[in-house]
Amino acid sequence: MKKTFTPESRLSLSRDGENVFTEARIALLEQIAATGSITKAGKAVGISYRTAWLTVDHVNNLSEEELVERSQGGKSGGGARLTTRGAEMIKVYRAIEREHAKFLERLRMGVGDFERFLHLTRKIALKTSARNQVFGTVESIRNTGLNAVVSLRLKGKDRLLSQITVGGLESLGLAKGEEAYALIKANWIGLRPVPGKAGRVAKPLGGRPIAPTGTEPENALRGTLVSVQSAGTSREVQLRLAGGNTLVTMIPESGKGGGEWEAGMEAMAVFRPQDVILGVAR
Repeated sequence: MKKTFTPESRLSLSRDGENVFTEARIALLEQIAATGSITKAGKAVGISYRTAWLTVDHVNNLSEEELVERSQGGKSGGGARLTTRGAEMIKVYRAIEREHAKFLERLRMGVGDFERFLHLTRKIALKTSARNQVFGTVESIRNTGLNAVVSLRLKGKDRLLSQITVGGLESLGLAKGEEAYALIKANWIGLRPVPGKAGRVAKPLGGRPIAPTGTEPENALRGTLVSVQSAGTSREVQLRLAGGNTLVTMIPESGKGGGEWEAGMEAMAVFRPQDVILGVAR
């Protein structure tokens, strides 16, 4: 009798513990290639407009090169196409998937309680609720006594700082030139106007209290707002950084101190180094 595989046995290509390319994400990329639209692709695979766009942001953030290029188009979703790297990723994934299925079949034949062990490996995999997950390379580490400030170089020329304990640094085993993840909760990030920017600007909003300028290092990453959407009593804002990563933050809803932030405006994403969680997987 032909063997069948449960959903738990589907292939996921991971990067340092994060399942970056799952079947669902690859299917979305394939539909983007077929339809030229993130919105249409989302409908084709059975997910919402918002989920499709967040998925594209996520895989782009975790790839050294963008996999999907987009053009603005409001609620209609605009146009989208796969980059050369995106098309290559699909091809590689499908090739590995075929070999993976063969491997699982051979493994199943030789392990009596295969499904139980497979379930255990899925439980060990790390997942996080942090909306912002970006990938980079450690550029420098500065020991300040009990703490250490780690500078992480992201795509393009973007950089962020993370302040962790020396014990945490030793536990991670971080060193210059190594790769790491930075995790930042959306409500820890505030929006600030770009200093010296001419034209209409909005007032600072959101985030956690920042120390007075010059008293301690802070993160201030410049970008362009690509989406401002209502989310109950708040608004969810997506900021595209110059290097291509996307950060998400939450600000008060309009009429409750929400300011005049709109898509297309330039802004600074401001957050404390101690609010940046670093992670690695070895």
